[in-house]
Amino acid sequence: MGIFKRITATVSATVGDVVSTMENHDAVVEASLNNMRRASAKAKARLNRVSNDGAKLRHRAAEFRANEARWIDRAKQYADDDEEKALECLRRKNDCQRLAGSCEETIRQHAELESRLKITIEKIDKRYQDLDQTRAMMRTRQSAADAFRSSELVCKTNNFLNVDDTIERWEARITETEMGIGSDLEPNHFEKAFLDDEQRTALQIELDELKQSK
Repeated sequence: MGIFKRITATVSATVGDVVSTMENHDAVVEASLNNMRRASAKAKARLNRVSNDGAKLRHRAAEFRANEARWIDRAKQYADDDEEKALECLRRKNDCQRLAGSCEETIRQHAELESRLKITIEKIDKRYQDLDQTRAMMRTRQSAADAFRSSELVCKTNNFLNVDDTIERWEARITETEMGIGSDLEPNHFEKAFLDDEQRTALQIELDELKQSK
């Protein structure tokens, strides 16, 4: 690899690392969700317009077909008595027929566009729901990861170690005090010998009195 390619690769890798480090993932996903919401709203607004236009076109096509039928009836009415009127009725019938056919062709195009718009909206909404659910899951995982990272940092700091040392010194001091208290409570052997003799003498007197009372 040439020196230029090596430098380019190094710079690209460095920039990629910086971007990855600086990137606010949650904000990027939120921006994508906002774009999807706007796209869905625009598509739904256009779908409403197309639907309304389709309804108007269907109404116009129905009127043209109705007029077509009326001009046919009129042509039949004047066919024998007034040929010119009958011919004019047929010309107007043909105009209505042509306009009705044009409206019906436009209606078919609107129906196709309406169908595509519905599919597009469904895809956008489905993608939005999936991304929003994924974001919620990633936020939960991020919170857990942050909590774990914080606990790891605490465990690795000197303050945490100093606390352990403090606990050990505290325990040693308590143990030392407890040992001192125990030694103070130990009986004096010399004094105990006197107490044992006095107790034995009292018991012997009590035993002699029991013997005499028989």
